[in-house]
Amino acid sequence: MADDTNLSRRDVMRAGLAVGAAALGFAPAHTGAAAAERSRPERVQDLIERIAAIRLTRPRLHMRRAEAALQRSLDAAGVPRRPLRWFPDSIAAHRHVYSVANAAARQAARDAPTADLDTPAWNAAMAATWDGAWRAAHQRAPKAAHRAAHAIRRQDETARERRDAALLAGYAAARTAARQPVLDAAFLAPSGAALDVAHRASTAAFKAPPGGAGSEIDKAAAWATWRAAARLSGAWLTHDGAISAVGELSALHAFDHPVQAQAAALFRPMVDAMEAGLFFYWVTQHEVICVPRPALHAADGVLHRDDAPAVEWASGEAYFFRHGEQTEPIQLID
Repeated sequence: MADDTNLSRRDVMRAGLAVGAAALGFAPAHTGAAAAERSRPERVQDLIERIAAIRLTRPRLHMRRAEAALQRSLDAAGVPRRPLRWFPDSIAAHRHVYSVANAAARQAARDAPTADLDTPAWNAAMAATWDGAWRAAHQRAPKAAHRAAHAIRRQDETARERRDAALLAGYAAARTAARQPVLDAAFLAPSGAALDVAHRASTAAFKAPPGGAGSEIDKAAAWATWRAAARLSGAWLTHDGAISAVGELSALHAFDHPVQAQAAALFRPMVDAMEAGLFFYWVTQHEVICVPRPALHAADGVLHRDDAPAVEWASGEAYFFRHGEQTEPIQLID
């Protein structure tokens, strides 16, 4: 089985051609024309090749580049910049996020004016770990571009069809280049382990014998934290953003419209962040919590390694996979 963490150039070109060379500006650049190179629109193929060139087996974190990309992304979303906080691995980051959620839920339950503690605890846990304005921007921009393509059909009957086709083709090419199944599985393994911890804590709180108002606050906070964990506490995957960047830029080449340009600009920094080694992150109201990409070992398009972890952070957190199936899951410490 060949290690697919580094795609061949032919594989990358095949993925890129699926997007459509003529519609998406894949014409080769003129050598020696530096000024023209700087002025021409960014090519979809350039992003695809950059994503495909990222080495998953030997990750390197360029912290400043990743931080600059994230701050540009906040700017594009129209939300205030905030400090970035790095954690060495998924375990440490999840622990922090869930402790923040639990503390907020506990305080909200303690301050609740009624006997209903669950609702304010849940709202507080989510507010502490998920910036609603950031999420809204990522939903609003692509929808606005879709509506714009639909609205001008009277002037250009093929605008919507061209945009949709280019968007989907861009997504398909980017998923191949990014090795999305490998990265998705590498994220879900530690997230699932953290989810188990939150579930056990919630179950223990509900099984505890009654102990007055403090016991009810504990239960409400544990329930809210568990629900936040089930939503992955608003975690965002850098490679998802990079894939969206390719799709939206692909659509922009087919549908040159200001709102489509805004959608492309919103996701574009994630290509730089992925290249710089950012794996996933949380945008909270007061900080951005960042996790670097672990070393990933894959074969035939899935996580696989014989007698060694297929997902491993330098800190020691590790997960074993054989032929895409997780084995010997690591346990988080309660």
